[in-house]
Amino acid sequence: MYHCGISGSTILTNSSKLYELFAYDFVDHIEIGEFSDQTAFEKFKSLKDRHGFSFGLHSPLYRTRSKYDLLQYVNIEPEVAWSQFQEEINWMSKLGAKYVLVHFPYFKSKVEEQMMVKMESGLRRLQHLQLKYDIPIVCEPKLGFNRSPANIELLHHFSVERWFKYDIKLCIDIGDYLLGAKEKALSYISKWRNILK
Repeated sequence: MYHCGISGSTILTNSSKLYELFAYDFVDHIEIGEFSDQTAFEKFKSLKDRHGFSFGLHSPLYRTRSKYDLLQYVNIEPEVAWSQFQEEINWMSKLGAKYVLVHFPYFKSKVEEQMMVKMESGLRRLQHLQLKYDIPIVCEPKLGFNRSPANIELLHHFSVERWFKYDIKLCIDIGDYLLGAKEKALSYISKWRNILK
């Protein structure tokens, strides 16, 4: 069964505009994250329950938390980021979220061999969390600093078979791929067609 969803980014997860996400007859799912605080999240949860919508978390839950740090220090130490992410997954599983989406793989810039090793180690950790909390994790590769295509290139050079064994789905930001891979965007995306959510 297909669902039509809307992203909280359309209102920048502004708590005074949350009601706008529920104004469309054809929408029954919301993907959202980066709330200003717990009060804003509770307001969203109340609206979601009242309207009977499903939801997925676009990590992080709160905008003060880590967004890109699972593999490399960007704003906080990776182990702190993993701890925050695990806490979010645990809570979202209990709340009945359909999935948790995370920016992965994410490195600031230049691709190096060690990054492949770090990425696969990260995939193992994501798989462990997915199984432990029984909630799907969806990875979205993003452009790095200054629109660096490093993460898109890194993922492209990773084998589909190796990724597939971890049973983690992918979500592709078409805009990022057009900027990062340019004329190769379609071939880069089609490589992952059986793993896309």
